[in-house]
Amino acid sequence: MTDIPEQIEKIMSATLGDFQRSIKTLAPDHTMKPDGRSVRLDEDGYSVEIRYEPTGTKTFGTLLVIPQAKITLDFDQASARARKDFIRRFDFAFQRGGG
Repeated sequence: MTDIPEQIEKIMSATLGDFQRSIKTLAPDHTMKPDGRSVRLDEDGYSVEIRYEPTGTKTFGTLLVIPQAKITLDFDQASARARKDFIRRFDFAFQRGGG
């Protein structure tokens, strides 16, 4: 099993609203911190803090502008297996589009 680090940074195409909706999908009973840009989730025996930081936009050609953000996940007391399982759930919750 590939070891998943205790801190993961992902560059994603996401607005703050996208982030908040995806967090609601990932953890419907969450409590977003007052800034609306971070949340701490208490899982079974560990916790993870997820933070949103806008980084600007990415432009393709002259018509397509996509918002970019750095999403940071900080795990506390999570085993490598728990981190791997959580990342799988996270990626599914943040998945968009239709293929």
